[in-house]
Amino acid sequence: MYYFPIVEAKGAVSLKYMAVLVAVLAAGFFFINYHKTVVPMEKVTIDAMTAEEKKSIEVGAGETIKYFKKYNQAPKNQVTIVTMNDKQVYEDLLVSRYKLNRDTAELVSAGRGFYTGDTIFINTKAAANDLLRIATTAHEFTHYFQNQMAPGIAGLAWLQEGMADTAACDILEQAGQAQIQPLPVKQLKLPAELSLANLKTDEDWIDAVNEYGANTVYAYSALAARRLISQKGFLCCINFYQELNRTHNIETSFKTAFGMELSEYQEKFSEYMKNDKDSIYYYNYYR
Repeated sequence: MYYFPIVEAKGAVSLKYMAVLVAVLAAGFFFINYHKTVVPMEKVTIDAMTAEEKKSIEVGAGETIKYFKKYNQAPKNQVTIVTMNDKQVYEDLLVSRYKLNRDTAELVSAGRGFYTGDTIFINTKAAANDLLRIATTAHEFTHYFQNQMAPGIAGLAWLQEGMADTAACDILEQAGQAQIQPLPVKQLKLPAELSLANLKTDEDWIDAVNEYGANTVYAYSALAARRLISQKGFLCCINFYQELNRTHNIETSFKTAFGMELSEYQEKFSEYMKNDKDSIYYYNYYR
């Protein structure tokens, strides 16, 4: 799911977006604190509830590190991965440690995982088997790498989530854990009026999720990112975040990394969705 730095919100609008962002995009973590084990992966600490969870989460973390090593990326800080399945204890943690108000903390109830700072939370009630835990770990760990490459800089919301979905699918196949089955996009019934131009910022994303639902927005973003990556390669996503860190400019960074204007890709993808729906496939690995 989404990641964001925990900050003090200023003003009613900021509080509104913070609440919805936590609830919808980062949603659903249930925390229970068991012993920590340093696994044979540099920079990764696993805090797992059971041996079965620990094994699958280690696979997810190890395969993600292996995947990003191909692009000369490695964790710079110690990353802690925590499993959760107790709602009340986790809500208390959000209030005491992350300074969220009680109403907002109570909204956090549906997602499979969440990344903030150097901690990845895995909700084992939603990610209830090996495949889901591996996929969720890979998805959230990708957010860690995005933030490491461009710390504290807001990128493109649709690319951020779509890149994480693409990486998770690739990592599942790399690990030999699943053969990803393509799903014709027409079965997802994506609304024709949805567009990448309206999925740039966190606020855009929140508004779209409120209007169309989380699954629809994630699916649309995954399609857009996978199509872009199939044309330009995953390395271009790495280049985008590195350029974003250098320029702090989304449009300039996109053009440098992908060799086209952001507006050009937005228009091309919109036309592709209108004209060639039968040939688009969404890799539906855990939704």
